[in-house]
Amino acid sequence: MKCPKCGQNTLTLKYQIKNIPEIGEELFLILECKNCGFTFTSVYPMKYGKPKKIVFKVETEEDLDVYVVKYRTAKLILEEVGIEITPSTLSKTTITTIEGLIDEVKTNLKNMKIFFDEEKRKQIDNIIDYLEKVGKGKKLTIIIEDMDGLSKIYSRKAKESLLQQ
Repeated sequence: MKCPKCGQNTLTLKYQIKNIPEIGEELFLILECKNCGFTFTSVYPMKYGKPKKIVFKVETEEDLDVYVVKYRTAKLILEEVGIEITPSTLSKTTITTIEGLIDEVKTNLKNMKIFFDEEKRKQIDNIIDYLEKVGKGKKLTIIIEDMDGLSKIYSRKAKESLLQQ
């Protein structure tokens, strides 16, 4: 196959099925270029659950340490700051903490600022400022809507319900 980076016909496809604790069997597709070293990995579940909605309220610093699995097909909503991230074909499954999830959103917002006018940049800065204070006085409601039913927030505080289609 032709490599998207170097253009040579040295791209190979490998696959593996791995059993991930708490998640289940996953299919890993790995593209590797023997010429330039380009790699791309995509993960696909071997089974699906029922569509679900997970609501988690971040109220303390300890809540920032809670583990999260957000599948690539799940929508992420940060209620208090009005952010809704809809999955795309380039979305990846994320295994992180609540703090890691928030940090990823902050990084993406910082990177997007250059595309907006001064007024919108100030709004983005206000959102980033709010997110930096979450768990340290500011509260945040995180909602994950997962049509494949595979996402999880590992806390008793997380409320799961079936997602109405």
